[in-house]
Amino acid sequence: GDVYKRQVHGVLDIFLANDFFKCSKRSLKLWSKIIDWLVTMDKGDLFSEMLNKVSSFSFIFSRDSETKQKIKNFERVCFMIYSGERDKYQGKLRILLEKMSEVIKNAENSPPALVILIMFCIRILILRLSSTTLAELFRNIWPMLLALLITIFNKKNTSKNPNLILSALKLIELISIVGLEEFYLHQWVFVFDYFGLGLEYCNQKDKIQSTTTSVTSSAKSKNSKTYHSPFTFQPYITNSIPEDFVLNYVNKQREVQEQYGKRPRAIIMTQTNVIDEVEIKNKALSLCQYLISNNEFRSEADPLQVESLIEGDFISLDDYIFDICLLYTS
Repeated sequence: GDVYKRQVHGVLDIFLANDFFKCSKRSLKLWSKIIDWLVTMDKGDLFSEMLNKVSSFSFIFSRDSETKQKIKNFERVCFMIYSGERDKYQGKLRILLEKMSEVIKNAENSPPALVILIMFCIRILILRLSSTTLAELFRNIWPMLLALLITIFNKKNTSKNPNLILSALKLIELISIVGLEEFYLHQWVFVFDYFGLGLEYCNQKDKIQSTTTSVTSSAKSKNSKTYHSPFTFQPYITNSIPEDFVLNYVNKQREVQEQYGKRPRAIIMTQTNVIDEVEIKNKALSLCQYLISNNEFRSEADPLQVESLIEGDFISLDDYIFDICLLYTS
């Protein structure tokens, strides 16, 4: 009756408030249950209604209230997906994918804040979709996502937005541990997918001498048998690591995994944002080294850690999405 309607309107008013995500992780966890109840009990279609409020993503990014509201509405869409049980929004994936595709296909001209939100949404979908549904989603979205990630890590990319790169690193780390076929076929494009090597510090003088020696040796052996380095192609993530690190073989005894079951692997990209290019380069270096060290093992992520990280990102979005991202040009 009237009491139920007042409860629904009261919850909805709080959910639509601009400061909804300014709370603790514990509060956010409790609110996820309330919002899931609200969506379940709603006689209409709150998810589609909220997604339609975003309308088209192809708008000019500014500080005006209308644009901010569209960004916040998409954050709420992400939170509804996060709050629901697995595959709850399977039937809404088509329209959601259409909205996200608008940004992904036009990533170079899209505001970094929007691209960050899209990659954040994909991380939530990875957590909230069953393996079958997720595999189907990636078959549709992967070609666009592949192009997006290459664009972000491309050396020619002049955006220099460290938080955009951080979002891409967080997405790649999560995808690398989930076991999606589309990523396995292309992971060599982004990360080193073999072991027995490491990234080592090398000052610029040594790099110049090494290059000179290599060129001289090549000229001397022009008519003889030549050997090509297996590291001719460098994964795209290496474009974001410090320039004074080079790849080399590592001659050390490796641990042999005696059992073939998956072992837990912690996620290390836990920061919600970074402040400059130096910090993100060190983060990219850490991820490269970490993934190399885990290549010879079958592993899986801890869902509780993934949930905790996503909750932290929800809370931090209001703190940096409109401020830090505007410090950099897209």
